[in-house]
Amino acid sequence: MGKPADRLKTQALEFLRRAGVYCWPTPTGCTRIGNHYYRMTRGLADIMGILADGRHIEVEVKAGADRIRPDQAEHAERVRVQGGVYLICRDVETLAAEYGRVAGV
Repeated sequence: MGKPADRLKTQALEFLRRAGVYCWPTPTGCTRIGNHYYRMTRGLADIMGILADGRHIEVEVKAGADRIRPDQAEHAERVRVQGGVYLICRDVETLAAEYGRVAGV
């Protein structure tokens, strides 16, 4: 079933959806429109969504020894400064605890 990060991302999406978060996987990489190629914004988290209270949430999935890149750290800070929620998911149990803390459940 794919790479460990892919499995963890699927598990994180399933958890968030069961918790009532409207969320989706973030498109990554680049796309071609006509004769032009466009790169997606660097630093975006793997999952984006909206909490029940209307706040923006992003979840970055990191498996194994993966670390947050500088562009991801910068983006996380921008999200938080604007009142959004940015979580790092290394396992679903920790994600559940962090989600509970920020969502007040």
